[in-house]
Amino acid sequence: NLPEFKVLVFTTARGQAALSAHRFDKENVRIVSMGERIDFRTIPGILQNEYAAERMLVIGGASVATQFIDARVIDEMFITSANTLGSGNARTFYEGEQTLEMRTVSLKLLEHEADKGGSIGPILRRVRFL
Repeated sequence: NLPEFKVLVFTTARGQAALSAHRFDKENVRIVSMGERIDFRTIPGILQNEYAAERMLVIGGASVATQFIDARVIDEMFITSANTLGSGNARTFYEGEQTLEMRTVSLKLLEHEADKGGSIGPILRRVRFL
């Protein structure tokens, strides 16, 4: 709802049809249909060529991260991990099948509150792809 920020939503034709029922500010929100499948390799080019973007920040979970990693358009990531409550089904940040070649460039412990179980608080990792 801030006019100084432009929002682009990259989606499929099916996603665009579903989003068309919503009222968006057409001046500040643009829905970009990419057909049957989203081609994550082309998104940085669209942002650069049509919007003069120099950097791209992707925020999302494992599904989004995996798509951008597999498209090889990510050169650096900031991964935040934290303790979770509940049982089992924890997901990783990458769910693809390729072996990631990364090197850790820094590791910063954001909060250190060791409880009786010996666990620690959230950790931010910065990794760069080779």
